[in-house]
Amino acid sequence: MIVYTGKLGLDVLELKYILKAAKLLPNYKFLFTGGRESAVQKVKEYCKELGVENAIFTGFFNDSTAVRNYQLAGDVLVSYYTSNDHLIEFNYPQKINEYMSTGNPIITPDFPATQDVLTNKNVFFVAPDSEHALANGIKHLIENPEVGAQLAAQAKEDIKSLTFDSKTKDCFCWAY
Repeated sequence: MIVYTGKLGLDVLELKYILKAAKLLPNYKFLFTGGRESAVQKVKEYCKELGVENAIFTGFFNDSTAVRNYQLAGDVLVSYYTSNDHLIEFNYPQKINEYMSTGNPIITPDFPATQDVLTNKNVFFVAPDSEHALANGIKHLIENPEVGAQLAAQAKEDIKSLTFDSKTKDCFCWAY
C-alpha cells in the first residue's frame, strides 16, 4: 500500500505525478486521504481518463487524527511536492515529521527546505517532477524491504530529537 496524505485536487501538481506513477505500477495499491467530495470526484474522473485503476480515495476526515492510521498502515509514504507549485527553498511539508514517526519508509525529492532534517539515511530520495523516478523509487522500496526498514528505523530515531522544546530551547524571546 502506497500512501499519500495531504491536499487532494487537480490543482495539486504533486498529486498528478503520484497518479501517473500509480499507472506505471498497476500491481500496487495507492491510497489518498483528504479532499472534499467534489474534489475526490474530479480526481476520480482524472484517474479514469488516465487509466489509473489502483487508486483508493478516503475523502476528507472530520477527525484529522484518523489520517494517522493510514500513515501507519502504509508500506511506503509519499511526500512528492514539486518545484512548480512550492517554494522548495522554504517549504517544509509538515507531513514529513508525521511520516518519520511512523516507522514506515518515506519517498521524497531532495529539496533545500528539508536538507537539515532529511538525508539519504532516513528517506529515499528520487528526482523531482518525474513520475518515472517516483515509480522506480517506490518499486525499489517495495522490492527491497530491508532498505525501507533501515530508512524507516533511522527516520523514527531522528524525529525524536525534533521536538518543539528541543528546537526552541536556544531561542531568546523578549517578554513584553
